[in-house]
Amino acid sequence: MYSGNKLIRRGRPKAVTTKESVKLHLDADVLAALRATGDGWQTRINETLRASLHLAEKTGIGLGKRAAQTFEEAEMKKQNMGSDFDDFLAEEGMLEEVTAVAVKRVIAWQIEQEMLAQKMTKTAMAKKMRTSRASLNRLLDENDTSLTLTTLAGAAAALGRRIRLELTPA
Repeated sequence: MYSGNKLIRRGRPKAVTTKESVKLHLDADVLAALRATGDGWQTRINETLRASLHLAEKTGIGLGKRAAQTFEEAEMKKQNMGSDFDDFLAEEGMLEEVTAVAVKRVIAWQIEQEMLAQKMTKTAMAKKMRTSRASLNRLLDENDTSLTLTTLAGAAAALGRRIRLELTPA
């Protein structure tokens, strides 16, 4: 179509930056999630890749084998360089609570494993401990840290085991 001597092209005007067609293999779940965002999902892929390149350049991370590393991860590495997870938990005021839950999970797991090895039901275990099933369930609940030494000693005795606790340097 001409307007005077000038050719007027139909369709979408040419973009300032042109795109190159490529064949790209994506995981099915990633592709489904992108398509679910609606029209323009291909453009959003390009925008995401451009942002990733910008982030890699800004942080110096690069796009090698560990391309999934985020800016936040890089910043955290810089911030906590030389510290360990316990230091982080202490700084957040969570060390004691997390340690208590971890210890309780180990104790609950050990008791459950020993009950399985001895083919002992919860009912039989509660009877040997001279306690209720509800009390035994609290003992086996890995998130309930309100465990008394008396309850622990009763469980160990019912299983024919002993308790060994140890304080170590912090």
